[in-house]
Amino acid sequence: MERHRIFEALSSRVRLHIIEELRKGEARPHELEKKLGITRSGLERHLKILLDVGLIKKIVYLEEGKPRLKYQLSPTVEEFLQSLDKSVELFRKVSEEKSREEKSRVLKLEIRSVEETLKKIEDFRSSGSLSEQEYERLKSEYQQKLSGFVSELLDVI
Repeated sequence: MERHRIFEALSSRVRLHIIEELRKGEARPHELEKKLGITRSGLERHLKILLDVGLIKKIVYLEEGKPRLKYQLSPTVEEFLQSLDKSVELFRKVSEEKSREEKSRVLKLEIRSVEETLKKIEDFRSSGSLSEQEYERLKSEYQQKLSGFVSELLDVI
């Protein structure tokens, strides 16, 4: 089986919902229709695609002397899906870690910028370019920013 055909079959939300329902166990067409809220013809079209690539199998059985249909996952599909779930979880963790690292880097830059600004405020005060009142206001404002960034950074780390 060509890999791209399997991924094409899995590229539909409806087919993914069918797969998830069948992970819970066998299901008859009318049960899938109800759970997915789609028409029989729509369901049959999606089931055919999944059948063609071997992700599910059709079981014909007799009930009260009448032939009935039900569908189930192909035997190796559950193992494949478990492996896929693990890969998705790994990607999620890597993505979260990268996001955390990026946020940490940005916060460190913000902290450095605020520290530099506080130093400049001190220099302006020393040179007499700032009144004592303006100095206190700016110093308080930037110390609050610094405190907020440091707090955020500690949450990220």
